[in-house]
Amino acid sequence: MKKYWQINNKAEARRAEILIYEQIGKSWWDGSGVGAKDFITDLNGLDVDDIDLRINSLGGSVFEGNAIYNGLKAHKAKVHVKIDGIAASIASVIAMAGDDIEIPENGMLMIHDPWTYAGGNADDFRAAAEMLDKIKVGITAAYRNKTGKDDKEIANLMTAETWMTAQEAVDMGFADTVTGAVQAQAKYDEEVLSRFRNAPAALIKAGLPGTNLSPIEVNNMAEKTPVVPEITLDRIRAEYPDIVKALQAEGHAEGVKAENSRQSDVRANSIPGHEALIETLANDMKTTGPEAAVMILQAEKKLRGDVLNTLTNDAPKVIPPSQDEPPKMTAEEKAKADWDKSEDLRNEFADRFETYLATIKGSKNFKERNPKDRGEK
Repeated sequence: MKKYWQINNKAEARRAEILIYEQIGKSWWDGSGVGAKDFITDLNGLDVDDIDLRINSLGGSVFEGNAIYNGLKAHKAKVHVKIDGIAASIASVIAMAGDDIEIPENGMLMIHDPWTYAGGNADDFRAAAEMLDKIKVGITAAYRNKTGKDDKEIANLMTAETWMTAQEAVDMGFADTVTGAVQAQAKYDEEVLSRFRNAPAALIKAGLPGTNLSPIEVNNMAEKTPVVPEITLDRIRAEYPDIVKALQAEGHAEGVKAENSRQSDVRANSIPGHEALIETLANDMKTTGPEAAVMILQAEKKLRGDVLNTLTNDAPKVIPPSQDEPPKMTAEEKAKADWDKSEDLRNEFADRFETYLATIKGSKNFKERNPKDRGEK
């Protein structure tokens, strides 16, 4: 298995040089590479007073990197970190183990949130998210111990995937000294760099982590906001005609299906007398079923109102009796009215209306008013 580190032991000077110029840890894809256990074994075998740790790496396994960081911090030797090209991702955490950190003016340092590949059900993904949160706590501590920044500020820088030039790294406390430009050896292909969200375009194009770029070119990367090409409909049509056609075909089929459903919903509201309106609404390409229902109810209300008005207008007129001419009373009704109005009359006949009625029926006036009492037809 190929090691991702190289140790040069200078025993006579009680000094050793460790080069990390590769992806850290075993390969994500094929399992190749040697793990942190072997690195720590080699590290602990160094009986030296000083370690020159030279880094030019885009990172790798967070667990491997954390183990290396802790091993370096625990070693009795003083650790001098030299970022020869770039220290990105977990490689930047390893750099924080240095008692002093140098970065060349054409070097770079990058920090970001930990990420992983996951598969499974919802519980598996929640467990993976919780694991990443815990890993971030440990990484944040490493940056805090070096920079003195509070955890919230560090967390925001990690979430933003912050790429720093040499001077920015020093200004923000992630390094101590900017040195002259250097020419490193290791190369990284575009695919590796493109895994990062905000990797500077010039860095990807160079294929070298800060090593083939001049200090001016590196400093020009300070504005790291990626330029995202404007996505327009014309651009999509020109660059992806097959996808556009497929979407149009699918959209047409879905549109026909939706229109048929709409017409069915509209016609479901049909009631006698409004067939013409229903057909108009069904064919207007816009009215929904609920909207049609409201329109039909309004039309039915108007129709019933018109019918009621027609019936009212055609009904025969009823002429009420004139209020100036009171209705005529029969002789008996007149006798009863007189009886009810006259207390003297009631006293005279001892409250016996029948006696009073029999009396007046025998009178001449009563017979004149009541032809039946005279035997006339």
